[in-house]
Amino acid sequence: MGYVPTPKIGCSTIKNAFYELAEGKPFDKGAMRQLGYEDVHAYFSQDEYFHRLEDVRGLAKSYLFCVVRDPVKRLISCYRDRVVLRQDLGKEKKTAPILRVLGLPMEPDLNTFALNLRAYMFSNWLIRIHARNQTDFIGTDLNRYDRVFKLEEMAGVETMLRDYTDRPFSFGRLKSDGPKIALSELEEPAFEQLLRLYAKDYETLAPFYQREAIISEYRTAREGRKAPSASAGVQPAYDTRA
Repeated sequence: MGYVPTPKIGCSTIKNAFYELAEGKPFDKGAMRQLGYEDVHAYFSQDEYFHRLEDVRGLAKSYLFCVVRDPVKRLISCYRDRVVLRQDLGKEKKTAPILRVLGLPMEPDLNTFALNLRAYMFSNWLIRIHARNQTDFIGTDLNRYDRVFKLEEMAGVETMLRDYTDRPFSFGRLKSDGPKIALSELEEPAFEQLLRLYAKDYETLAPFYQREAIISEYRTAREGRKAPSASAGVQPAYDTRA
């Protein structure tokens, strides 16, 4: 079985499941760090179960699957987890000097982050890897996969792995991405910026997530807001390619 992971789409949960199915016990971060593995991603970095996009062609005999997610909601999740919860912008020495030159804050609100996403990706490797297009990981031809799951179908991934291995197990409690942030908190310029940046994703993922659907959901959510966001009017300062 081959799995092509994409950050912020359940890959930690799935990799932990592979470890538990292979070893018969949950992944123990403390014990693994003593062996030199920072996390489950480091443990499986060279493993046959998980593949980079360029390796997929060699998996013709494998059952290959991936998981996809609405691109805008994935970026909100990235912000919640990597910027607010984990504070990744403070983990790389080069980030602060770059953002200082660009006049951007180290602790941006959601709209500043979205409007200047390319700049934040350029300044920080951790942000770059978690905010890149999904097509950078899974490619643009989804016909190569035996199964493509939506993130909302993680129960189906669980069932597939259980059936494939014939072993009883459960994902358990899925990982939290940090504080809840609603789609409606994006101001219109920031939302439109994300639609542009993730246009390729929406084109590729059209059988699963439609651009028109997220626009409709966004408009409905915005109409339900009683007060405008304090960050309205923020404009992008820099838009280099990462």
